[in-house]
Amino acid sequence: MKHKIKLVLAITLLLLLNTQYIPTNNTSNTFTFTNEILAVKKPTVKTKYYKGTYKKQEETKTSYQSNGKKKETTVTKYNKNGKITSKVVSTYYKNGRIKQKTNYSKYGTYQSKHNWLTRKVTKYKDNNKHTVTSSKTSTRKADSKNVIQLTKCIDGDTAQFTSIGKTRFLIIDTPELSSNEKYAKEAANFTCNTLKKAKKITYAYDGNKKDNYGRTLAYIYVNGKLIQELIAKQGYVKKLYLYQKSYVHLNKIKSAIKDKYKIYNKKLSQSSNSSNNNNANVYYKNCAAVKAAGKAPIYRGQPGYGSHLDRDNDGKACEWS
Repeated sequence: MKHKIKLVLAITLLLLLNTQYIPTNNTSNTFTFTNEILAVKKPTVKTKYYKGTYKKQEETKTSYQSNGKKKETTVTKYNKNGKITSKVVSTYYKNGRIKQKTNYSKYGTYQSKHNWLTRKVTKYKDNNKHTVTSSKTSTRKADSKNVIQLTKCIDGDTAQFTSIGKTRFLIIDTPELSSNEKYAKEAANFTCNTLKKAKKITYAYDGNKKDNYGRTLAYIYVNGKLIQELIAKQGYVKKLYLYQKSYVHLNKIKSAIKDKYKIYNKKLSQSSNSSNNNNANVYYKNCAAVKAAGKAPIYRGQPGYGSHLDRDNDGKACEWS
């Protein structure tokens, strides 16, 4: 009877302490207790802030295995604007030694799920020396191409398609047709003719899929060729239009533009000289005169344009009149 009472008390004590017991000899009813706690350690988050602010500089998230060892850590670094600059994800073996480290870097401004440009994966062997078994660096590719059909031409860098609707071509900015900018019609005609003659049109995303106006952002391919690159080679790109810091085809388009938009600027210069010769008698003393003539705003190359009217020298005068 005494032994039974001791057994009940021992089991009750085990339940209260949430510990394990190991019977050493069932005949004598004696037990050996261990101090191992069964509760799993909860995930932790540590945040480092920029000095004197509440803006995150670095955040470390850690999850744990049932034995208390680390399971996974994620270290995310931010710039002062709150955008992700890099992310390192590490996984661990059961003994707590590192198993694999994945380093994502060169994030874009828009932080979509896969918006990294380079990824380095390093795998380790489970031993005391942390031997590296493999290391591979890869560059993110644009999303897979999808077939679409042209429904409407809009201007040099915008068109409407089936499935994706009104689409703004990534990276490039051509002269504005709605503002009657110089060579806007030529840029629009080139883009429209290229799209209409294409046997196959496809698109691919690269980062954020929409802009603030609800337009789709994408690469457009005509017969397998990137239309942004074709437009750039024709000299119709006046500047880069970047929604984020990194793009898969940014360098390709930059090289196609040639010498900081030399072709486009050369066309404007030639047009301006020609217009000055043909319209030497057209002169506006100030923007009030331009407005009175119903010509505001007035663009470089148009009759009456003068540097005294264009204070910021952007090629568009009297826009604030």
